[in-house]
Amino acid sequence: MMYSLLSCTLEKDNTAIPGGNLTGNWKTNLVSLTLTQSGNSISGSYNYKGGKIKGILSGNRLEYTWTQTDGKKGKGYFIISKDWQSIAGTYGYNDDDSGGGEWKGTKVGGPEVFSK
Repeated sequence: MMYSLLSCTLEKDNTAIPGGNLTGNWKTNLVSLTLTQSGNSISGSYNYKGGKIKGILSGNRLEYTWTQTDGKKGKGYFIISKDWQSIAGTYGYNDDDSGGGEWKGTKVGGPEVFSK
């Protein structure tokens, strides 16, 4: 199965519609990512070297830390699209949230986008 990633630039003022939820499966340019949202806290995992991600959602910006079983770790951020179906941002190593590369993706499964 092939997935097509959205090509877009998301800005901080592109405020996500309230009531969205990041919980679900995401196909990204780097790895497959699974996220769980509880309030503004996000946790998840990705399919590379036991990758784990934890973060805090503020508006349409998710700031996160990541760790892997090989000892590598870092920080990053995603800007969430208005419809909660795409993410775009960067990651870095150790205390940097950039410099590692671009990380973007689209939601491919999970609960309904908007909470009821």
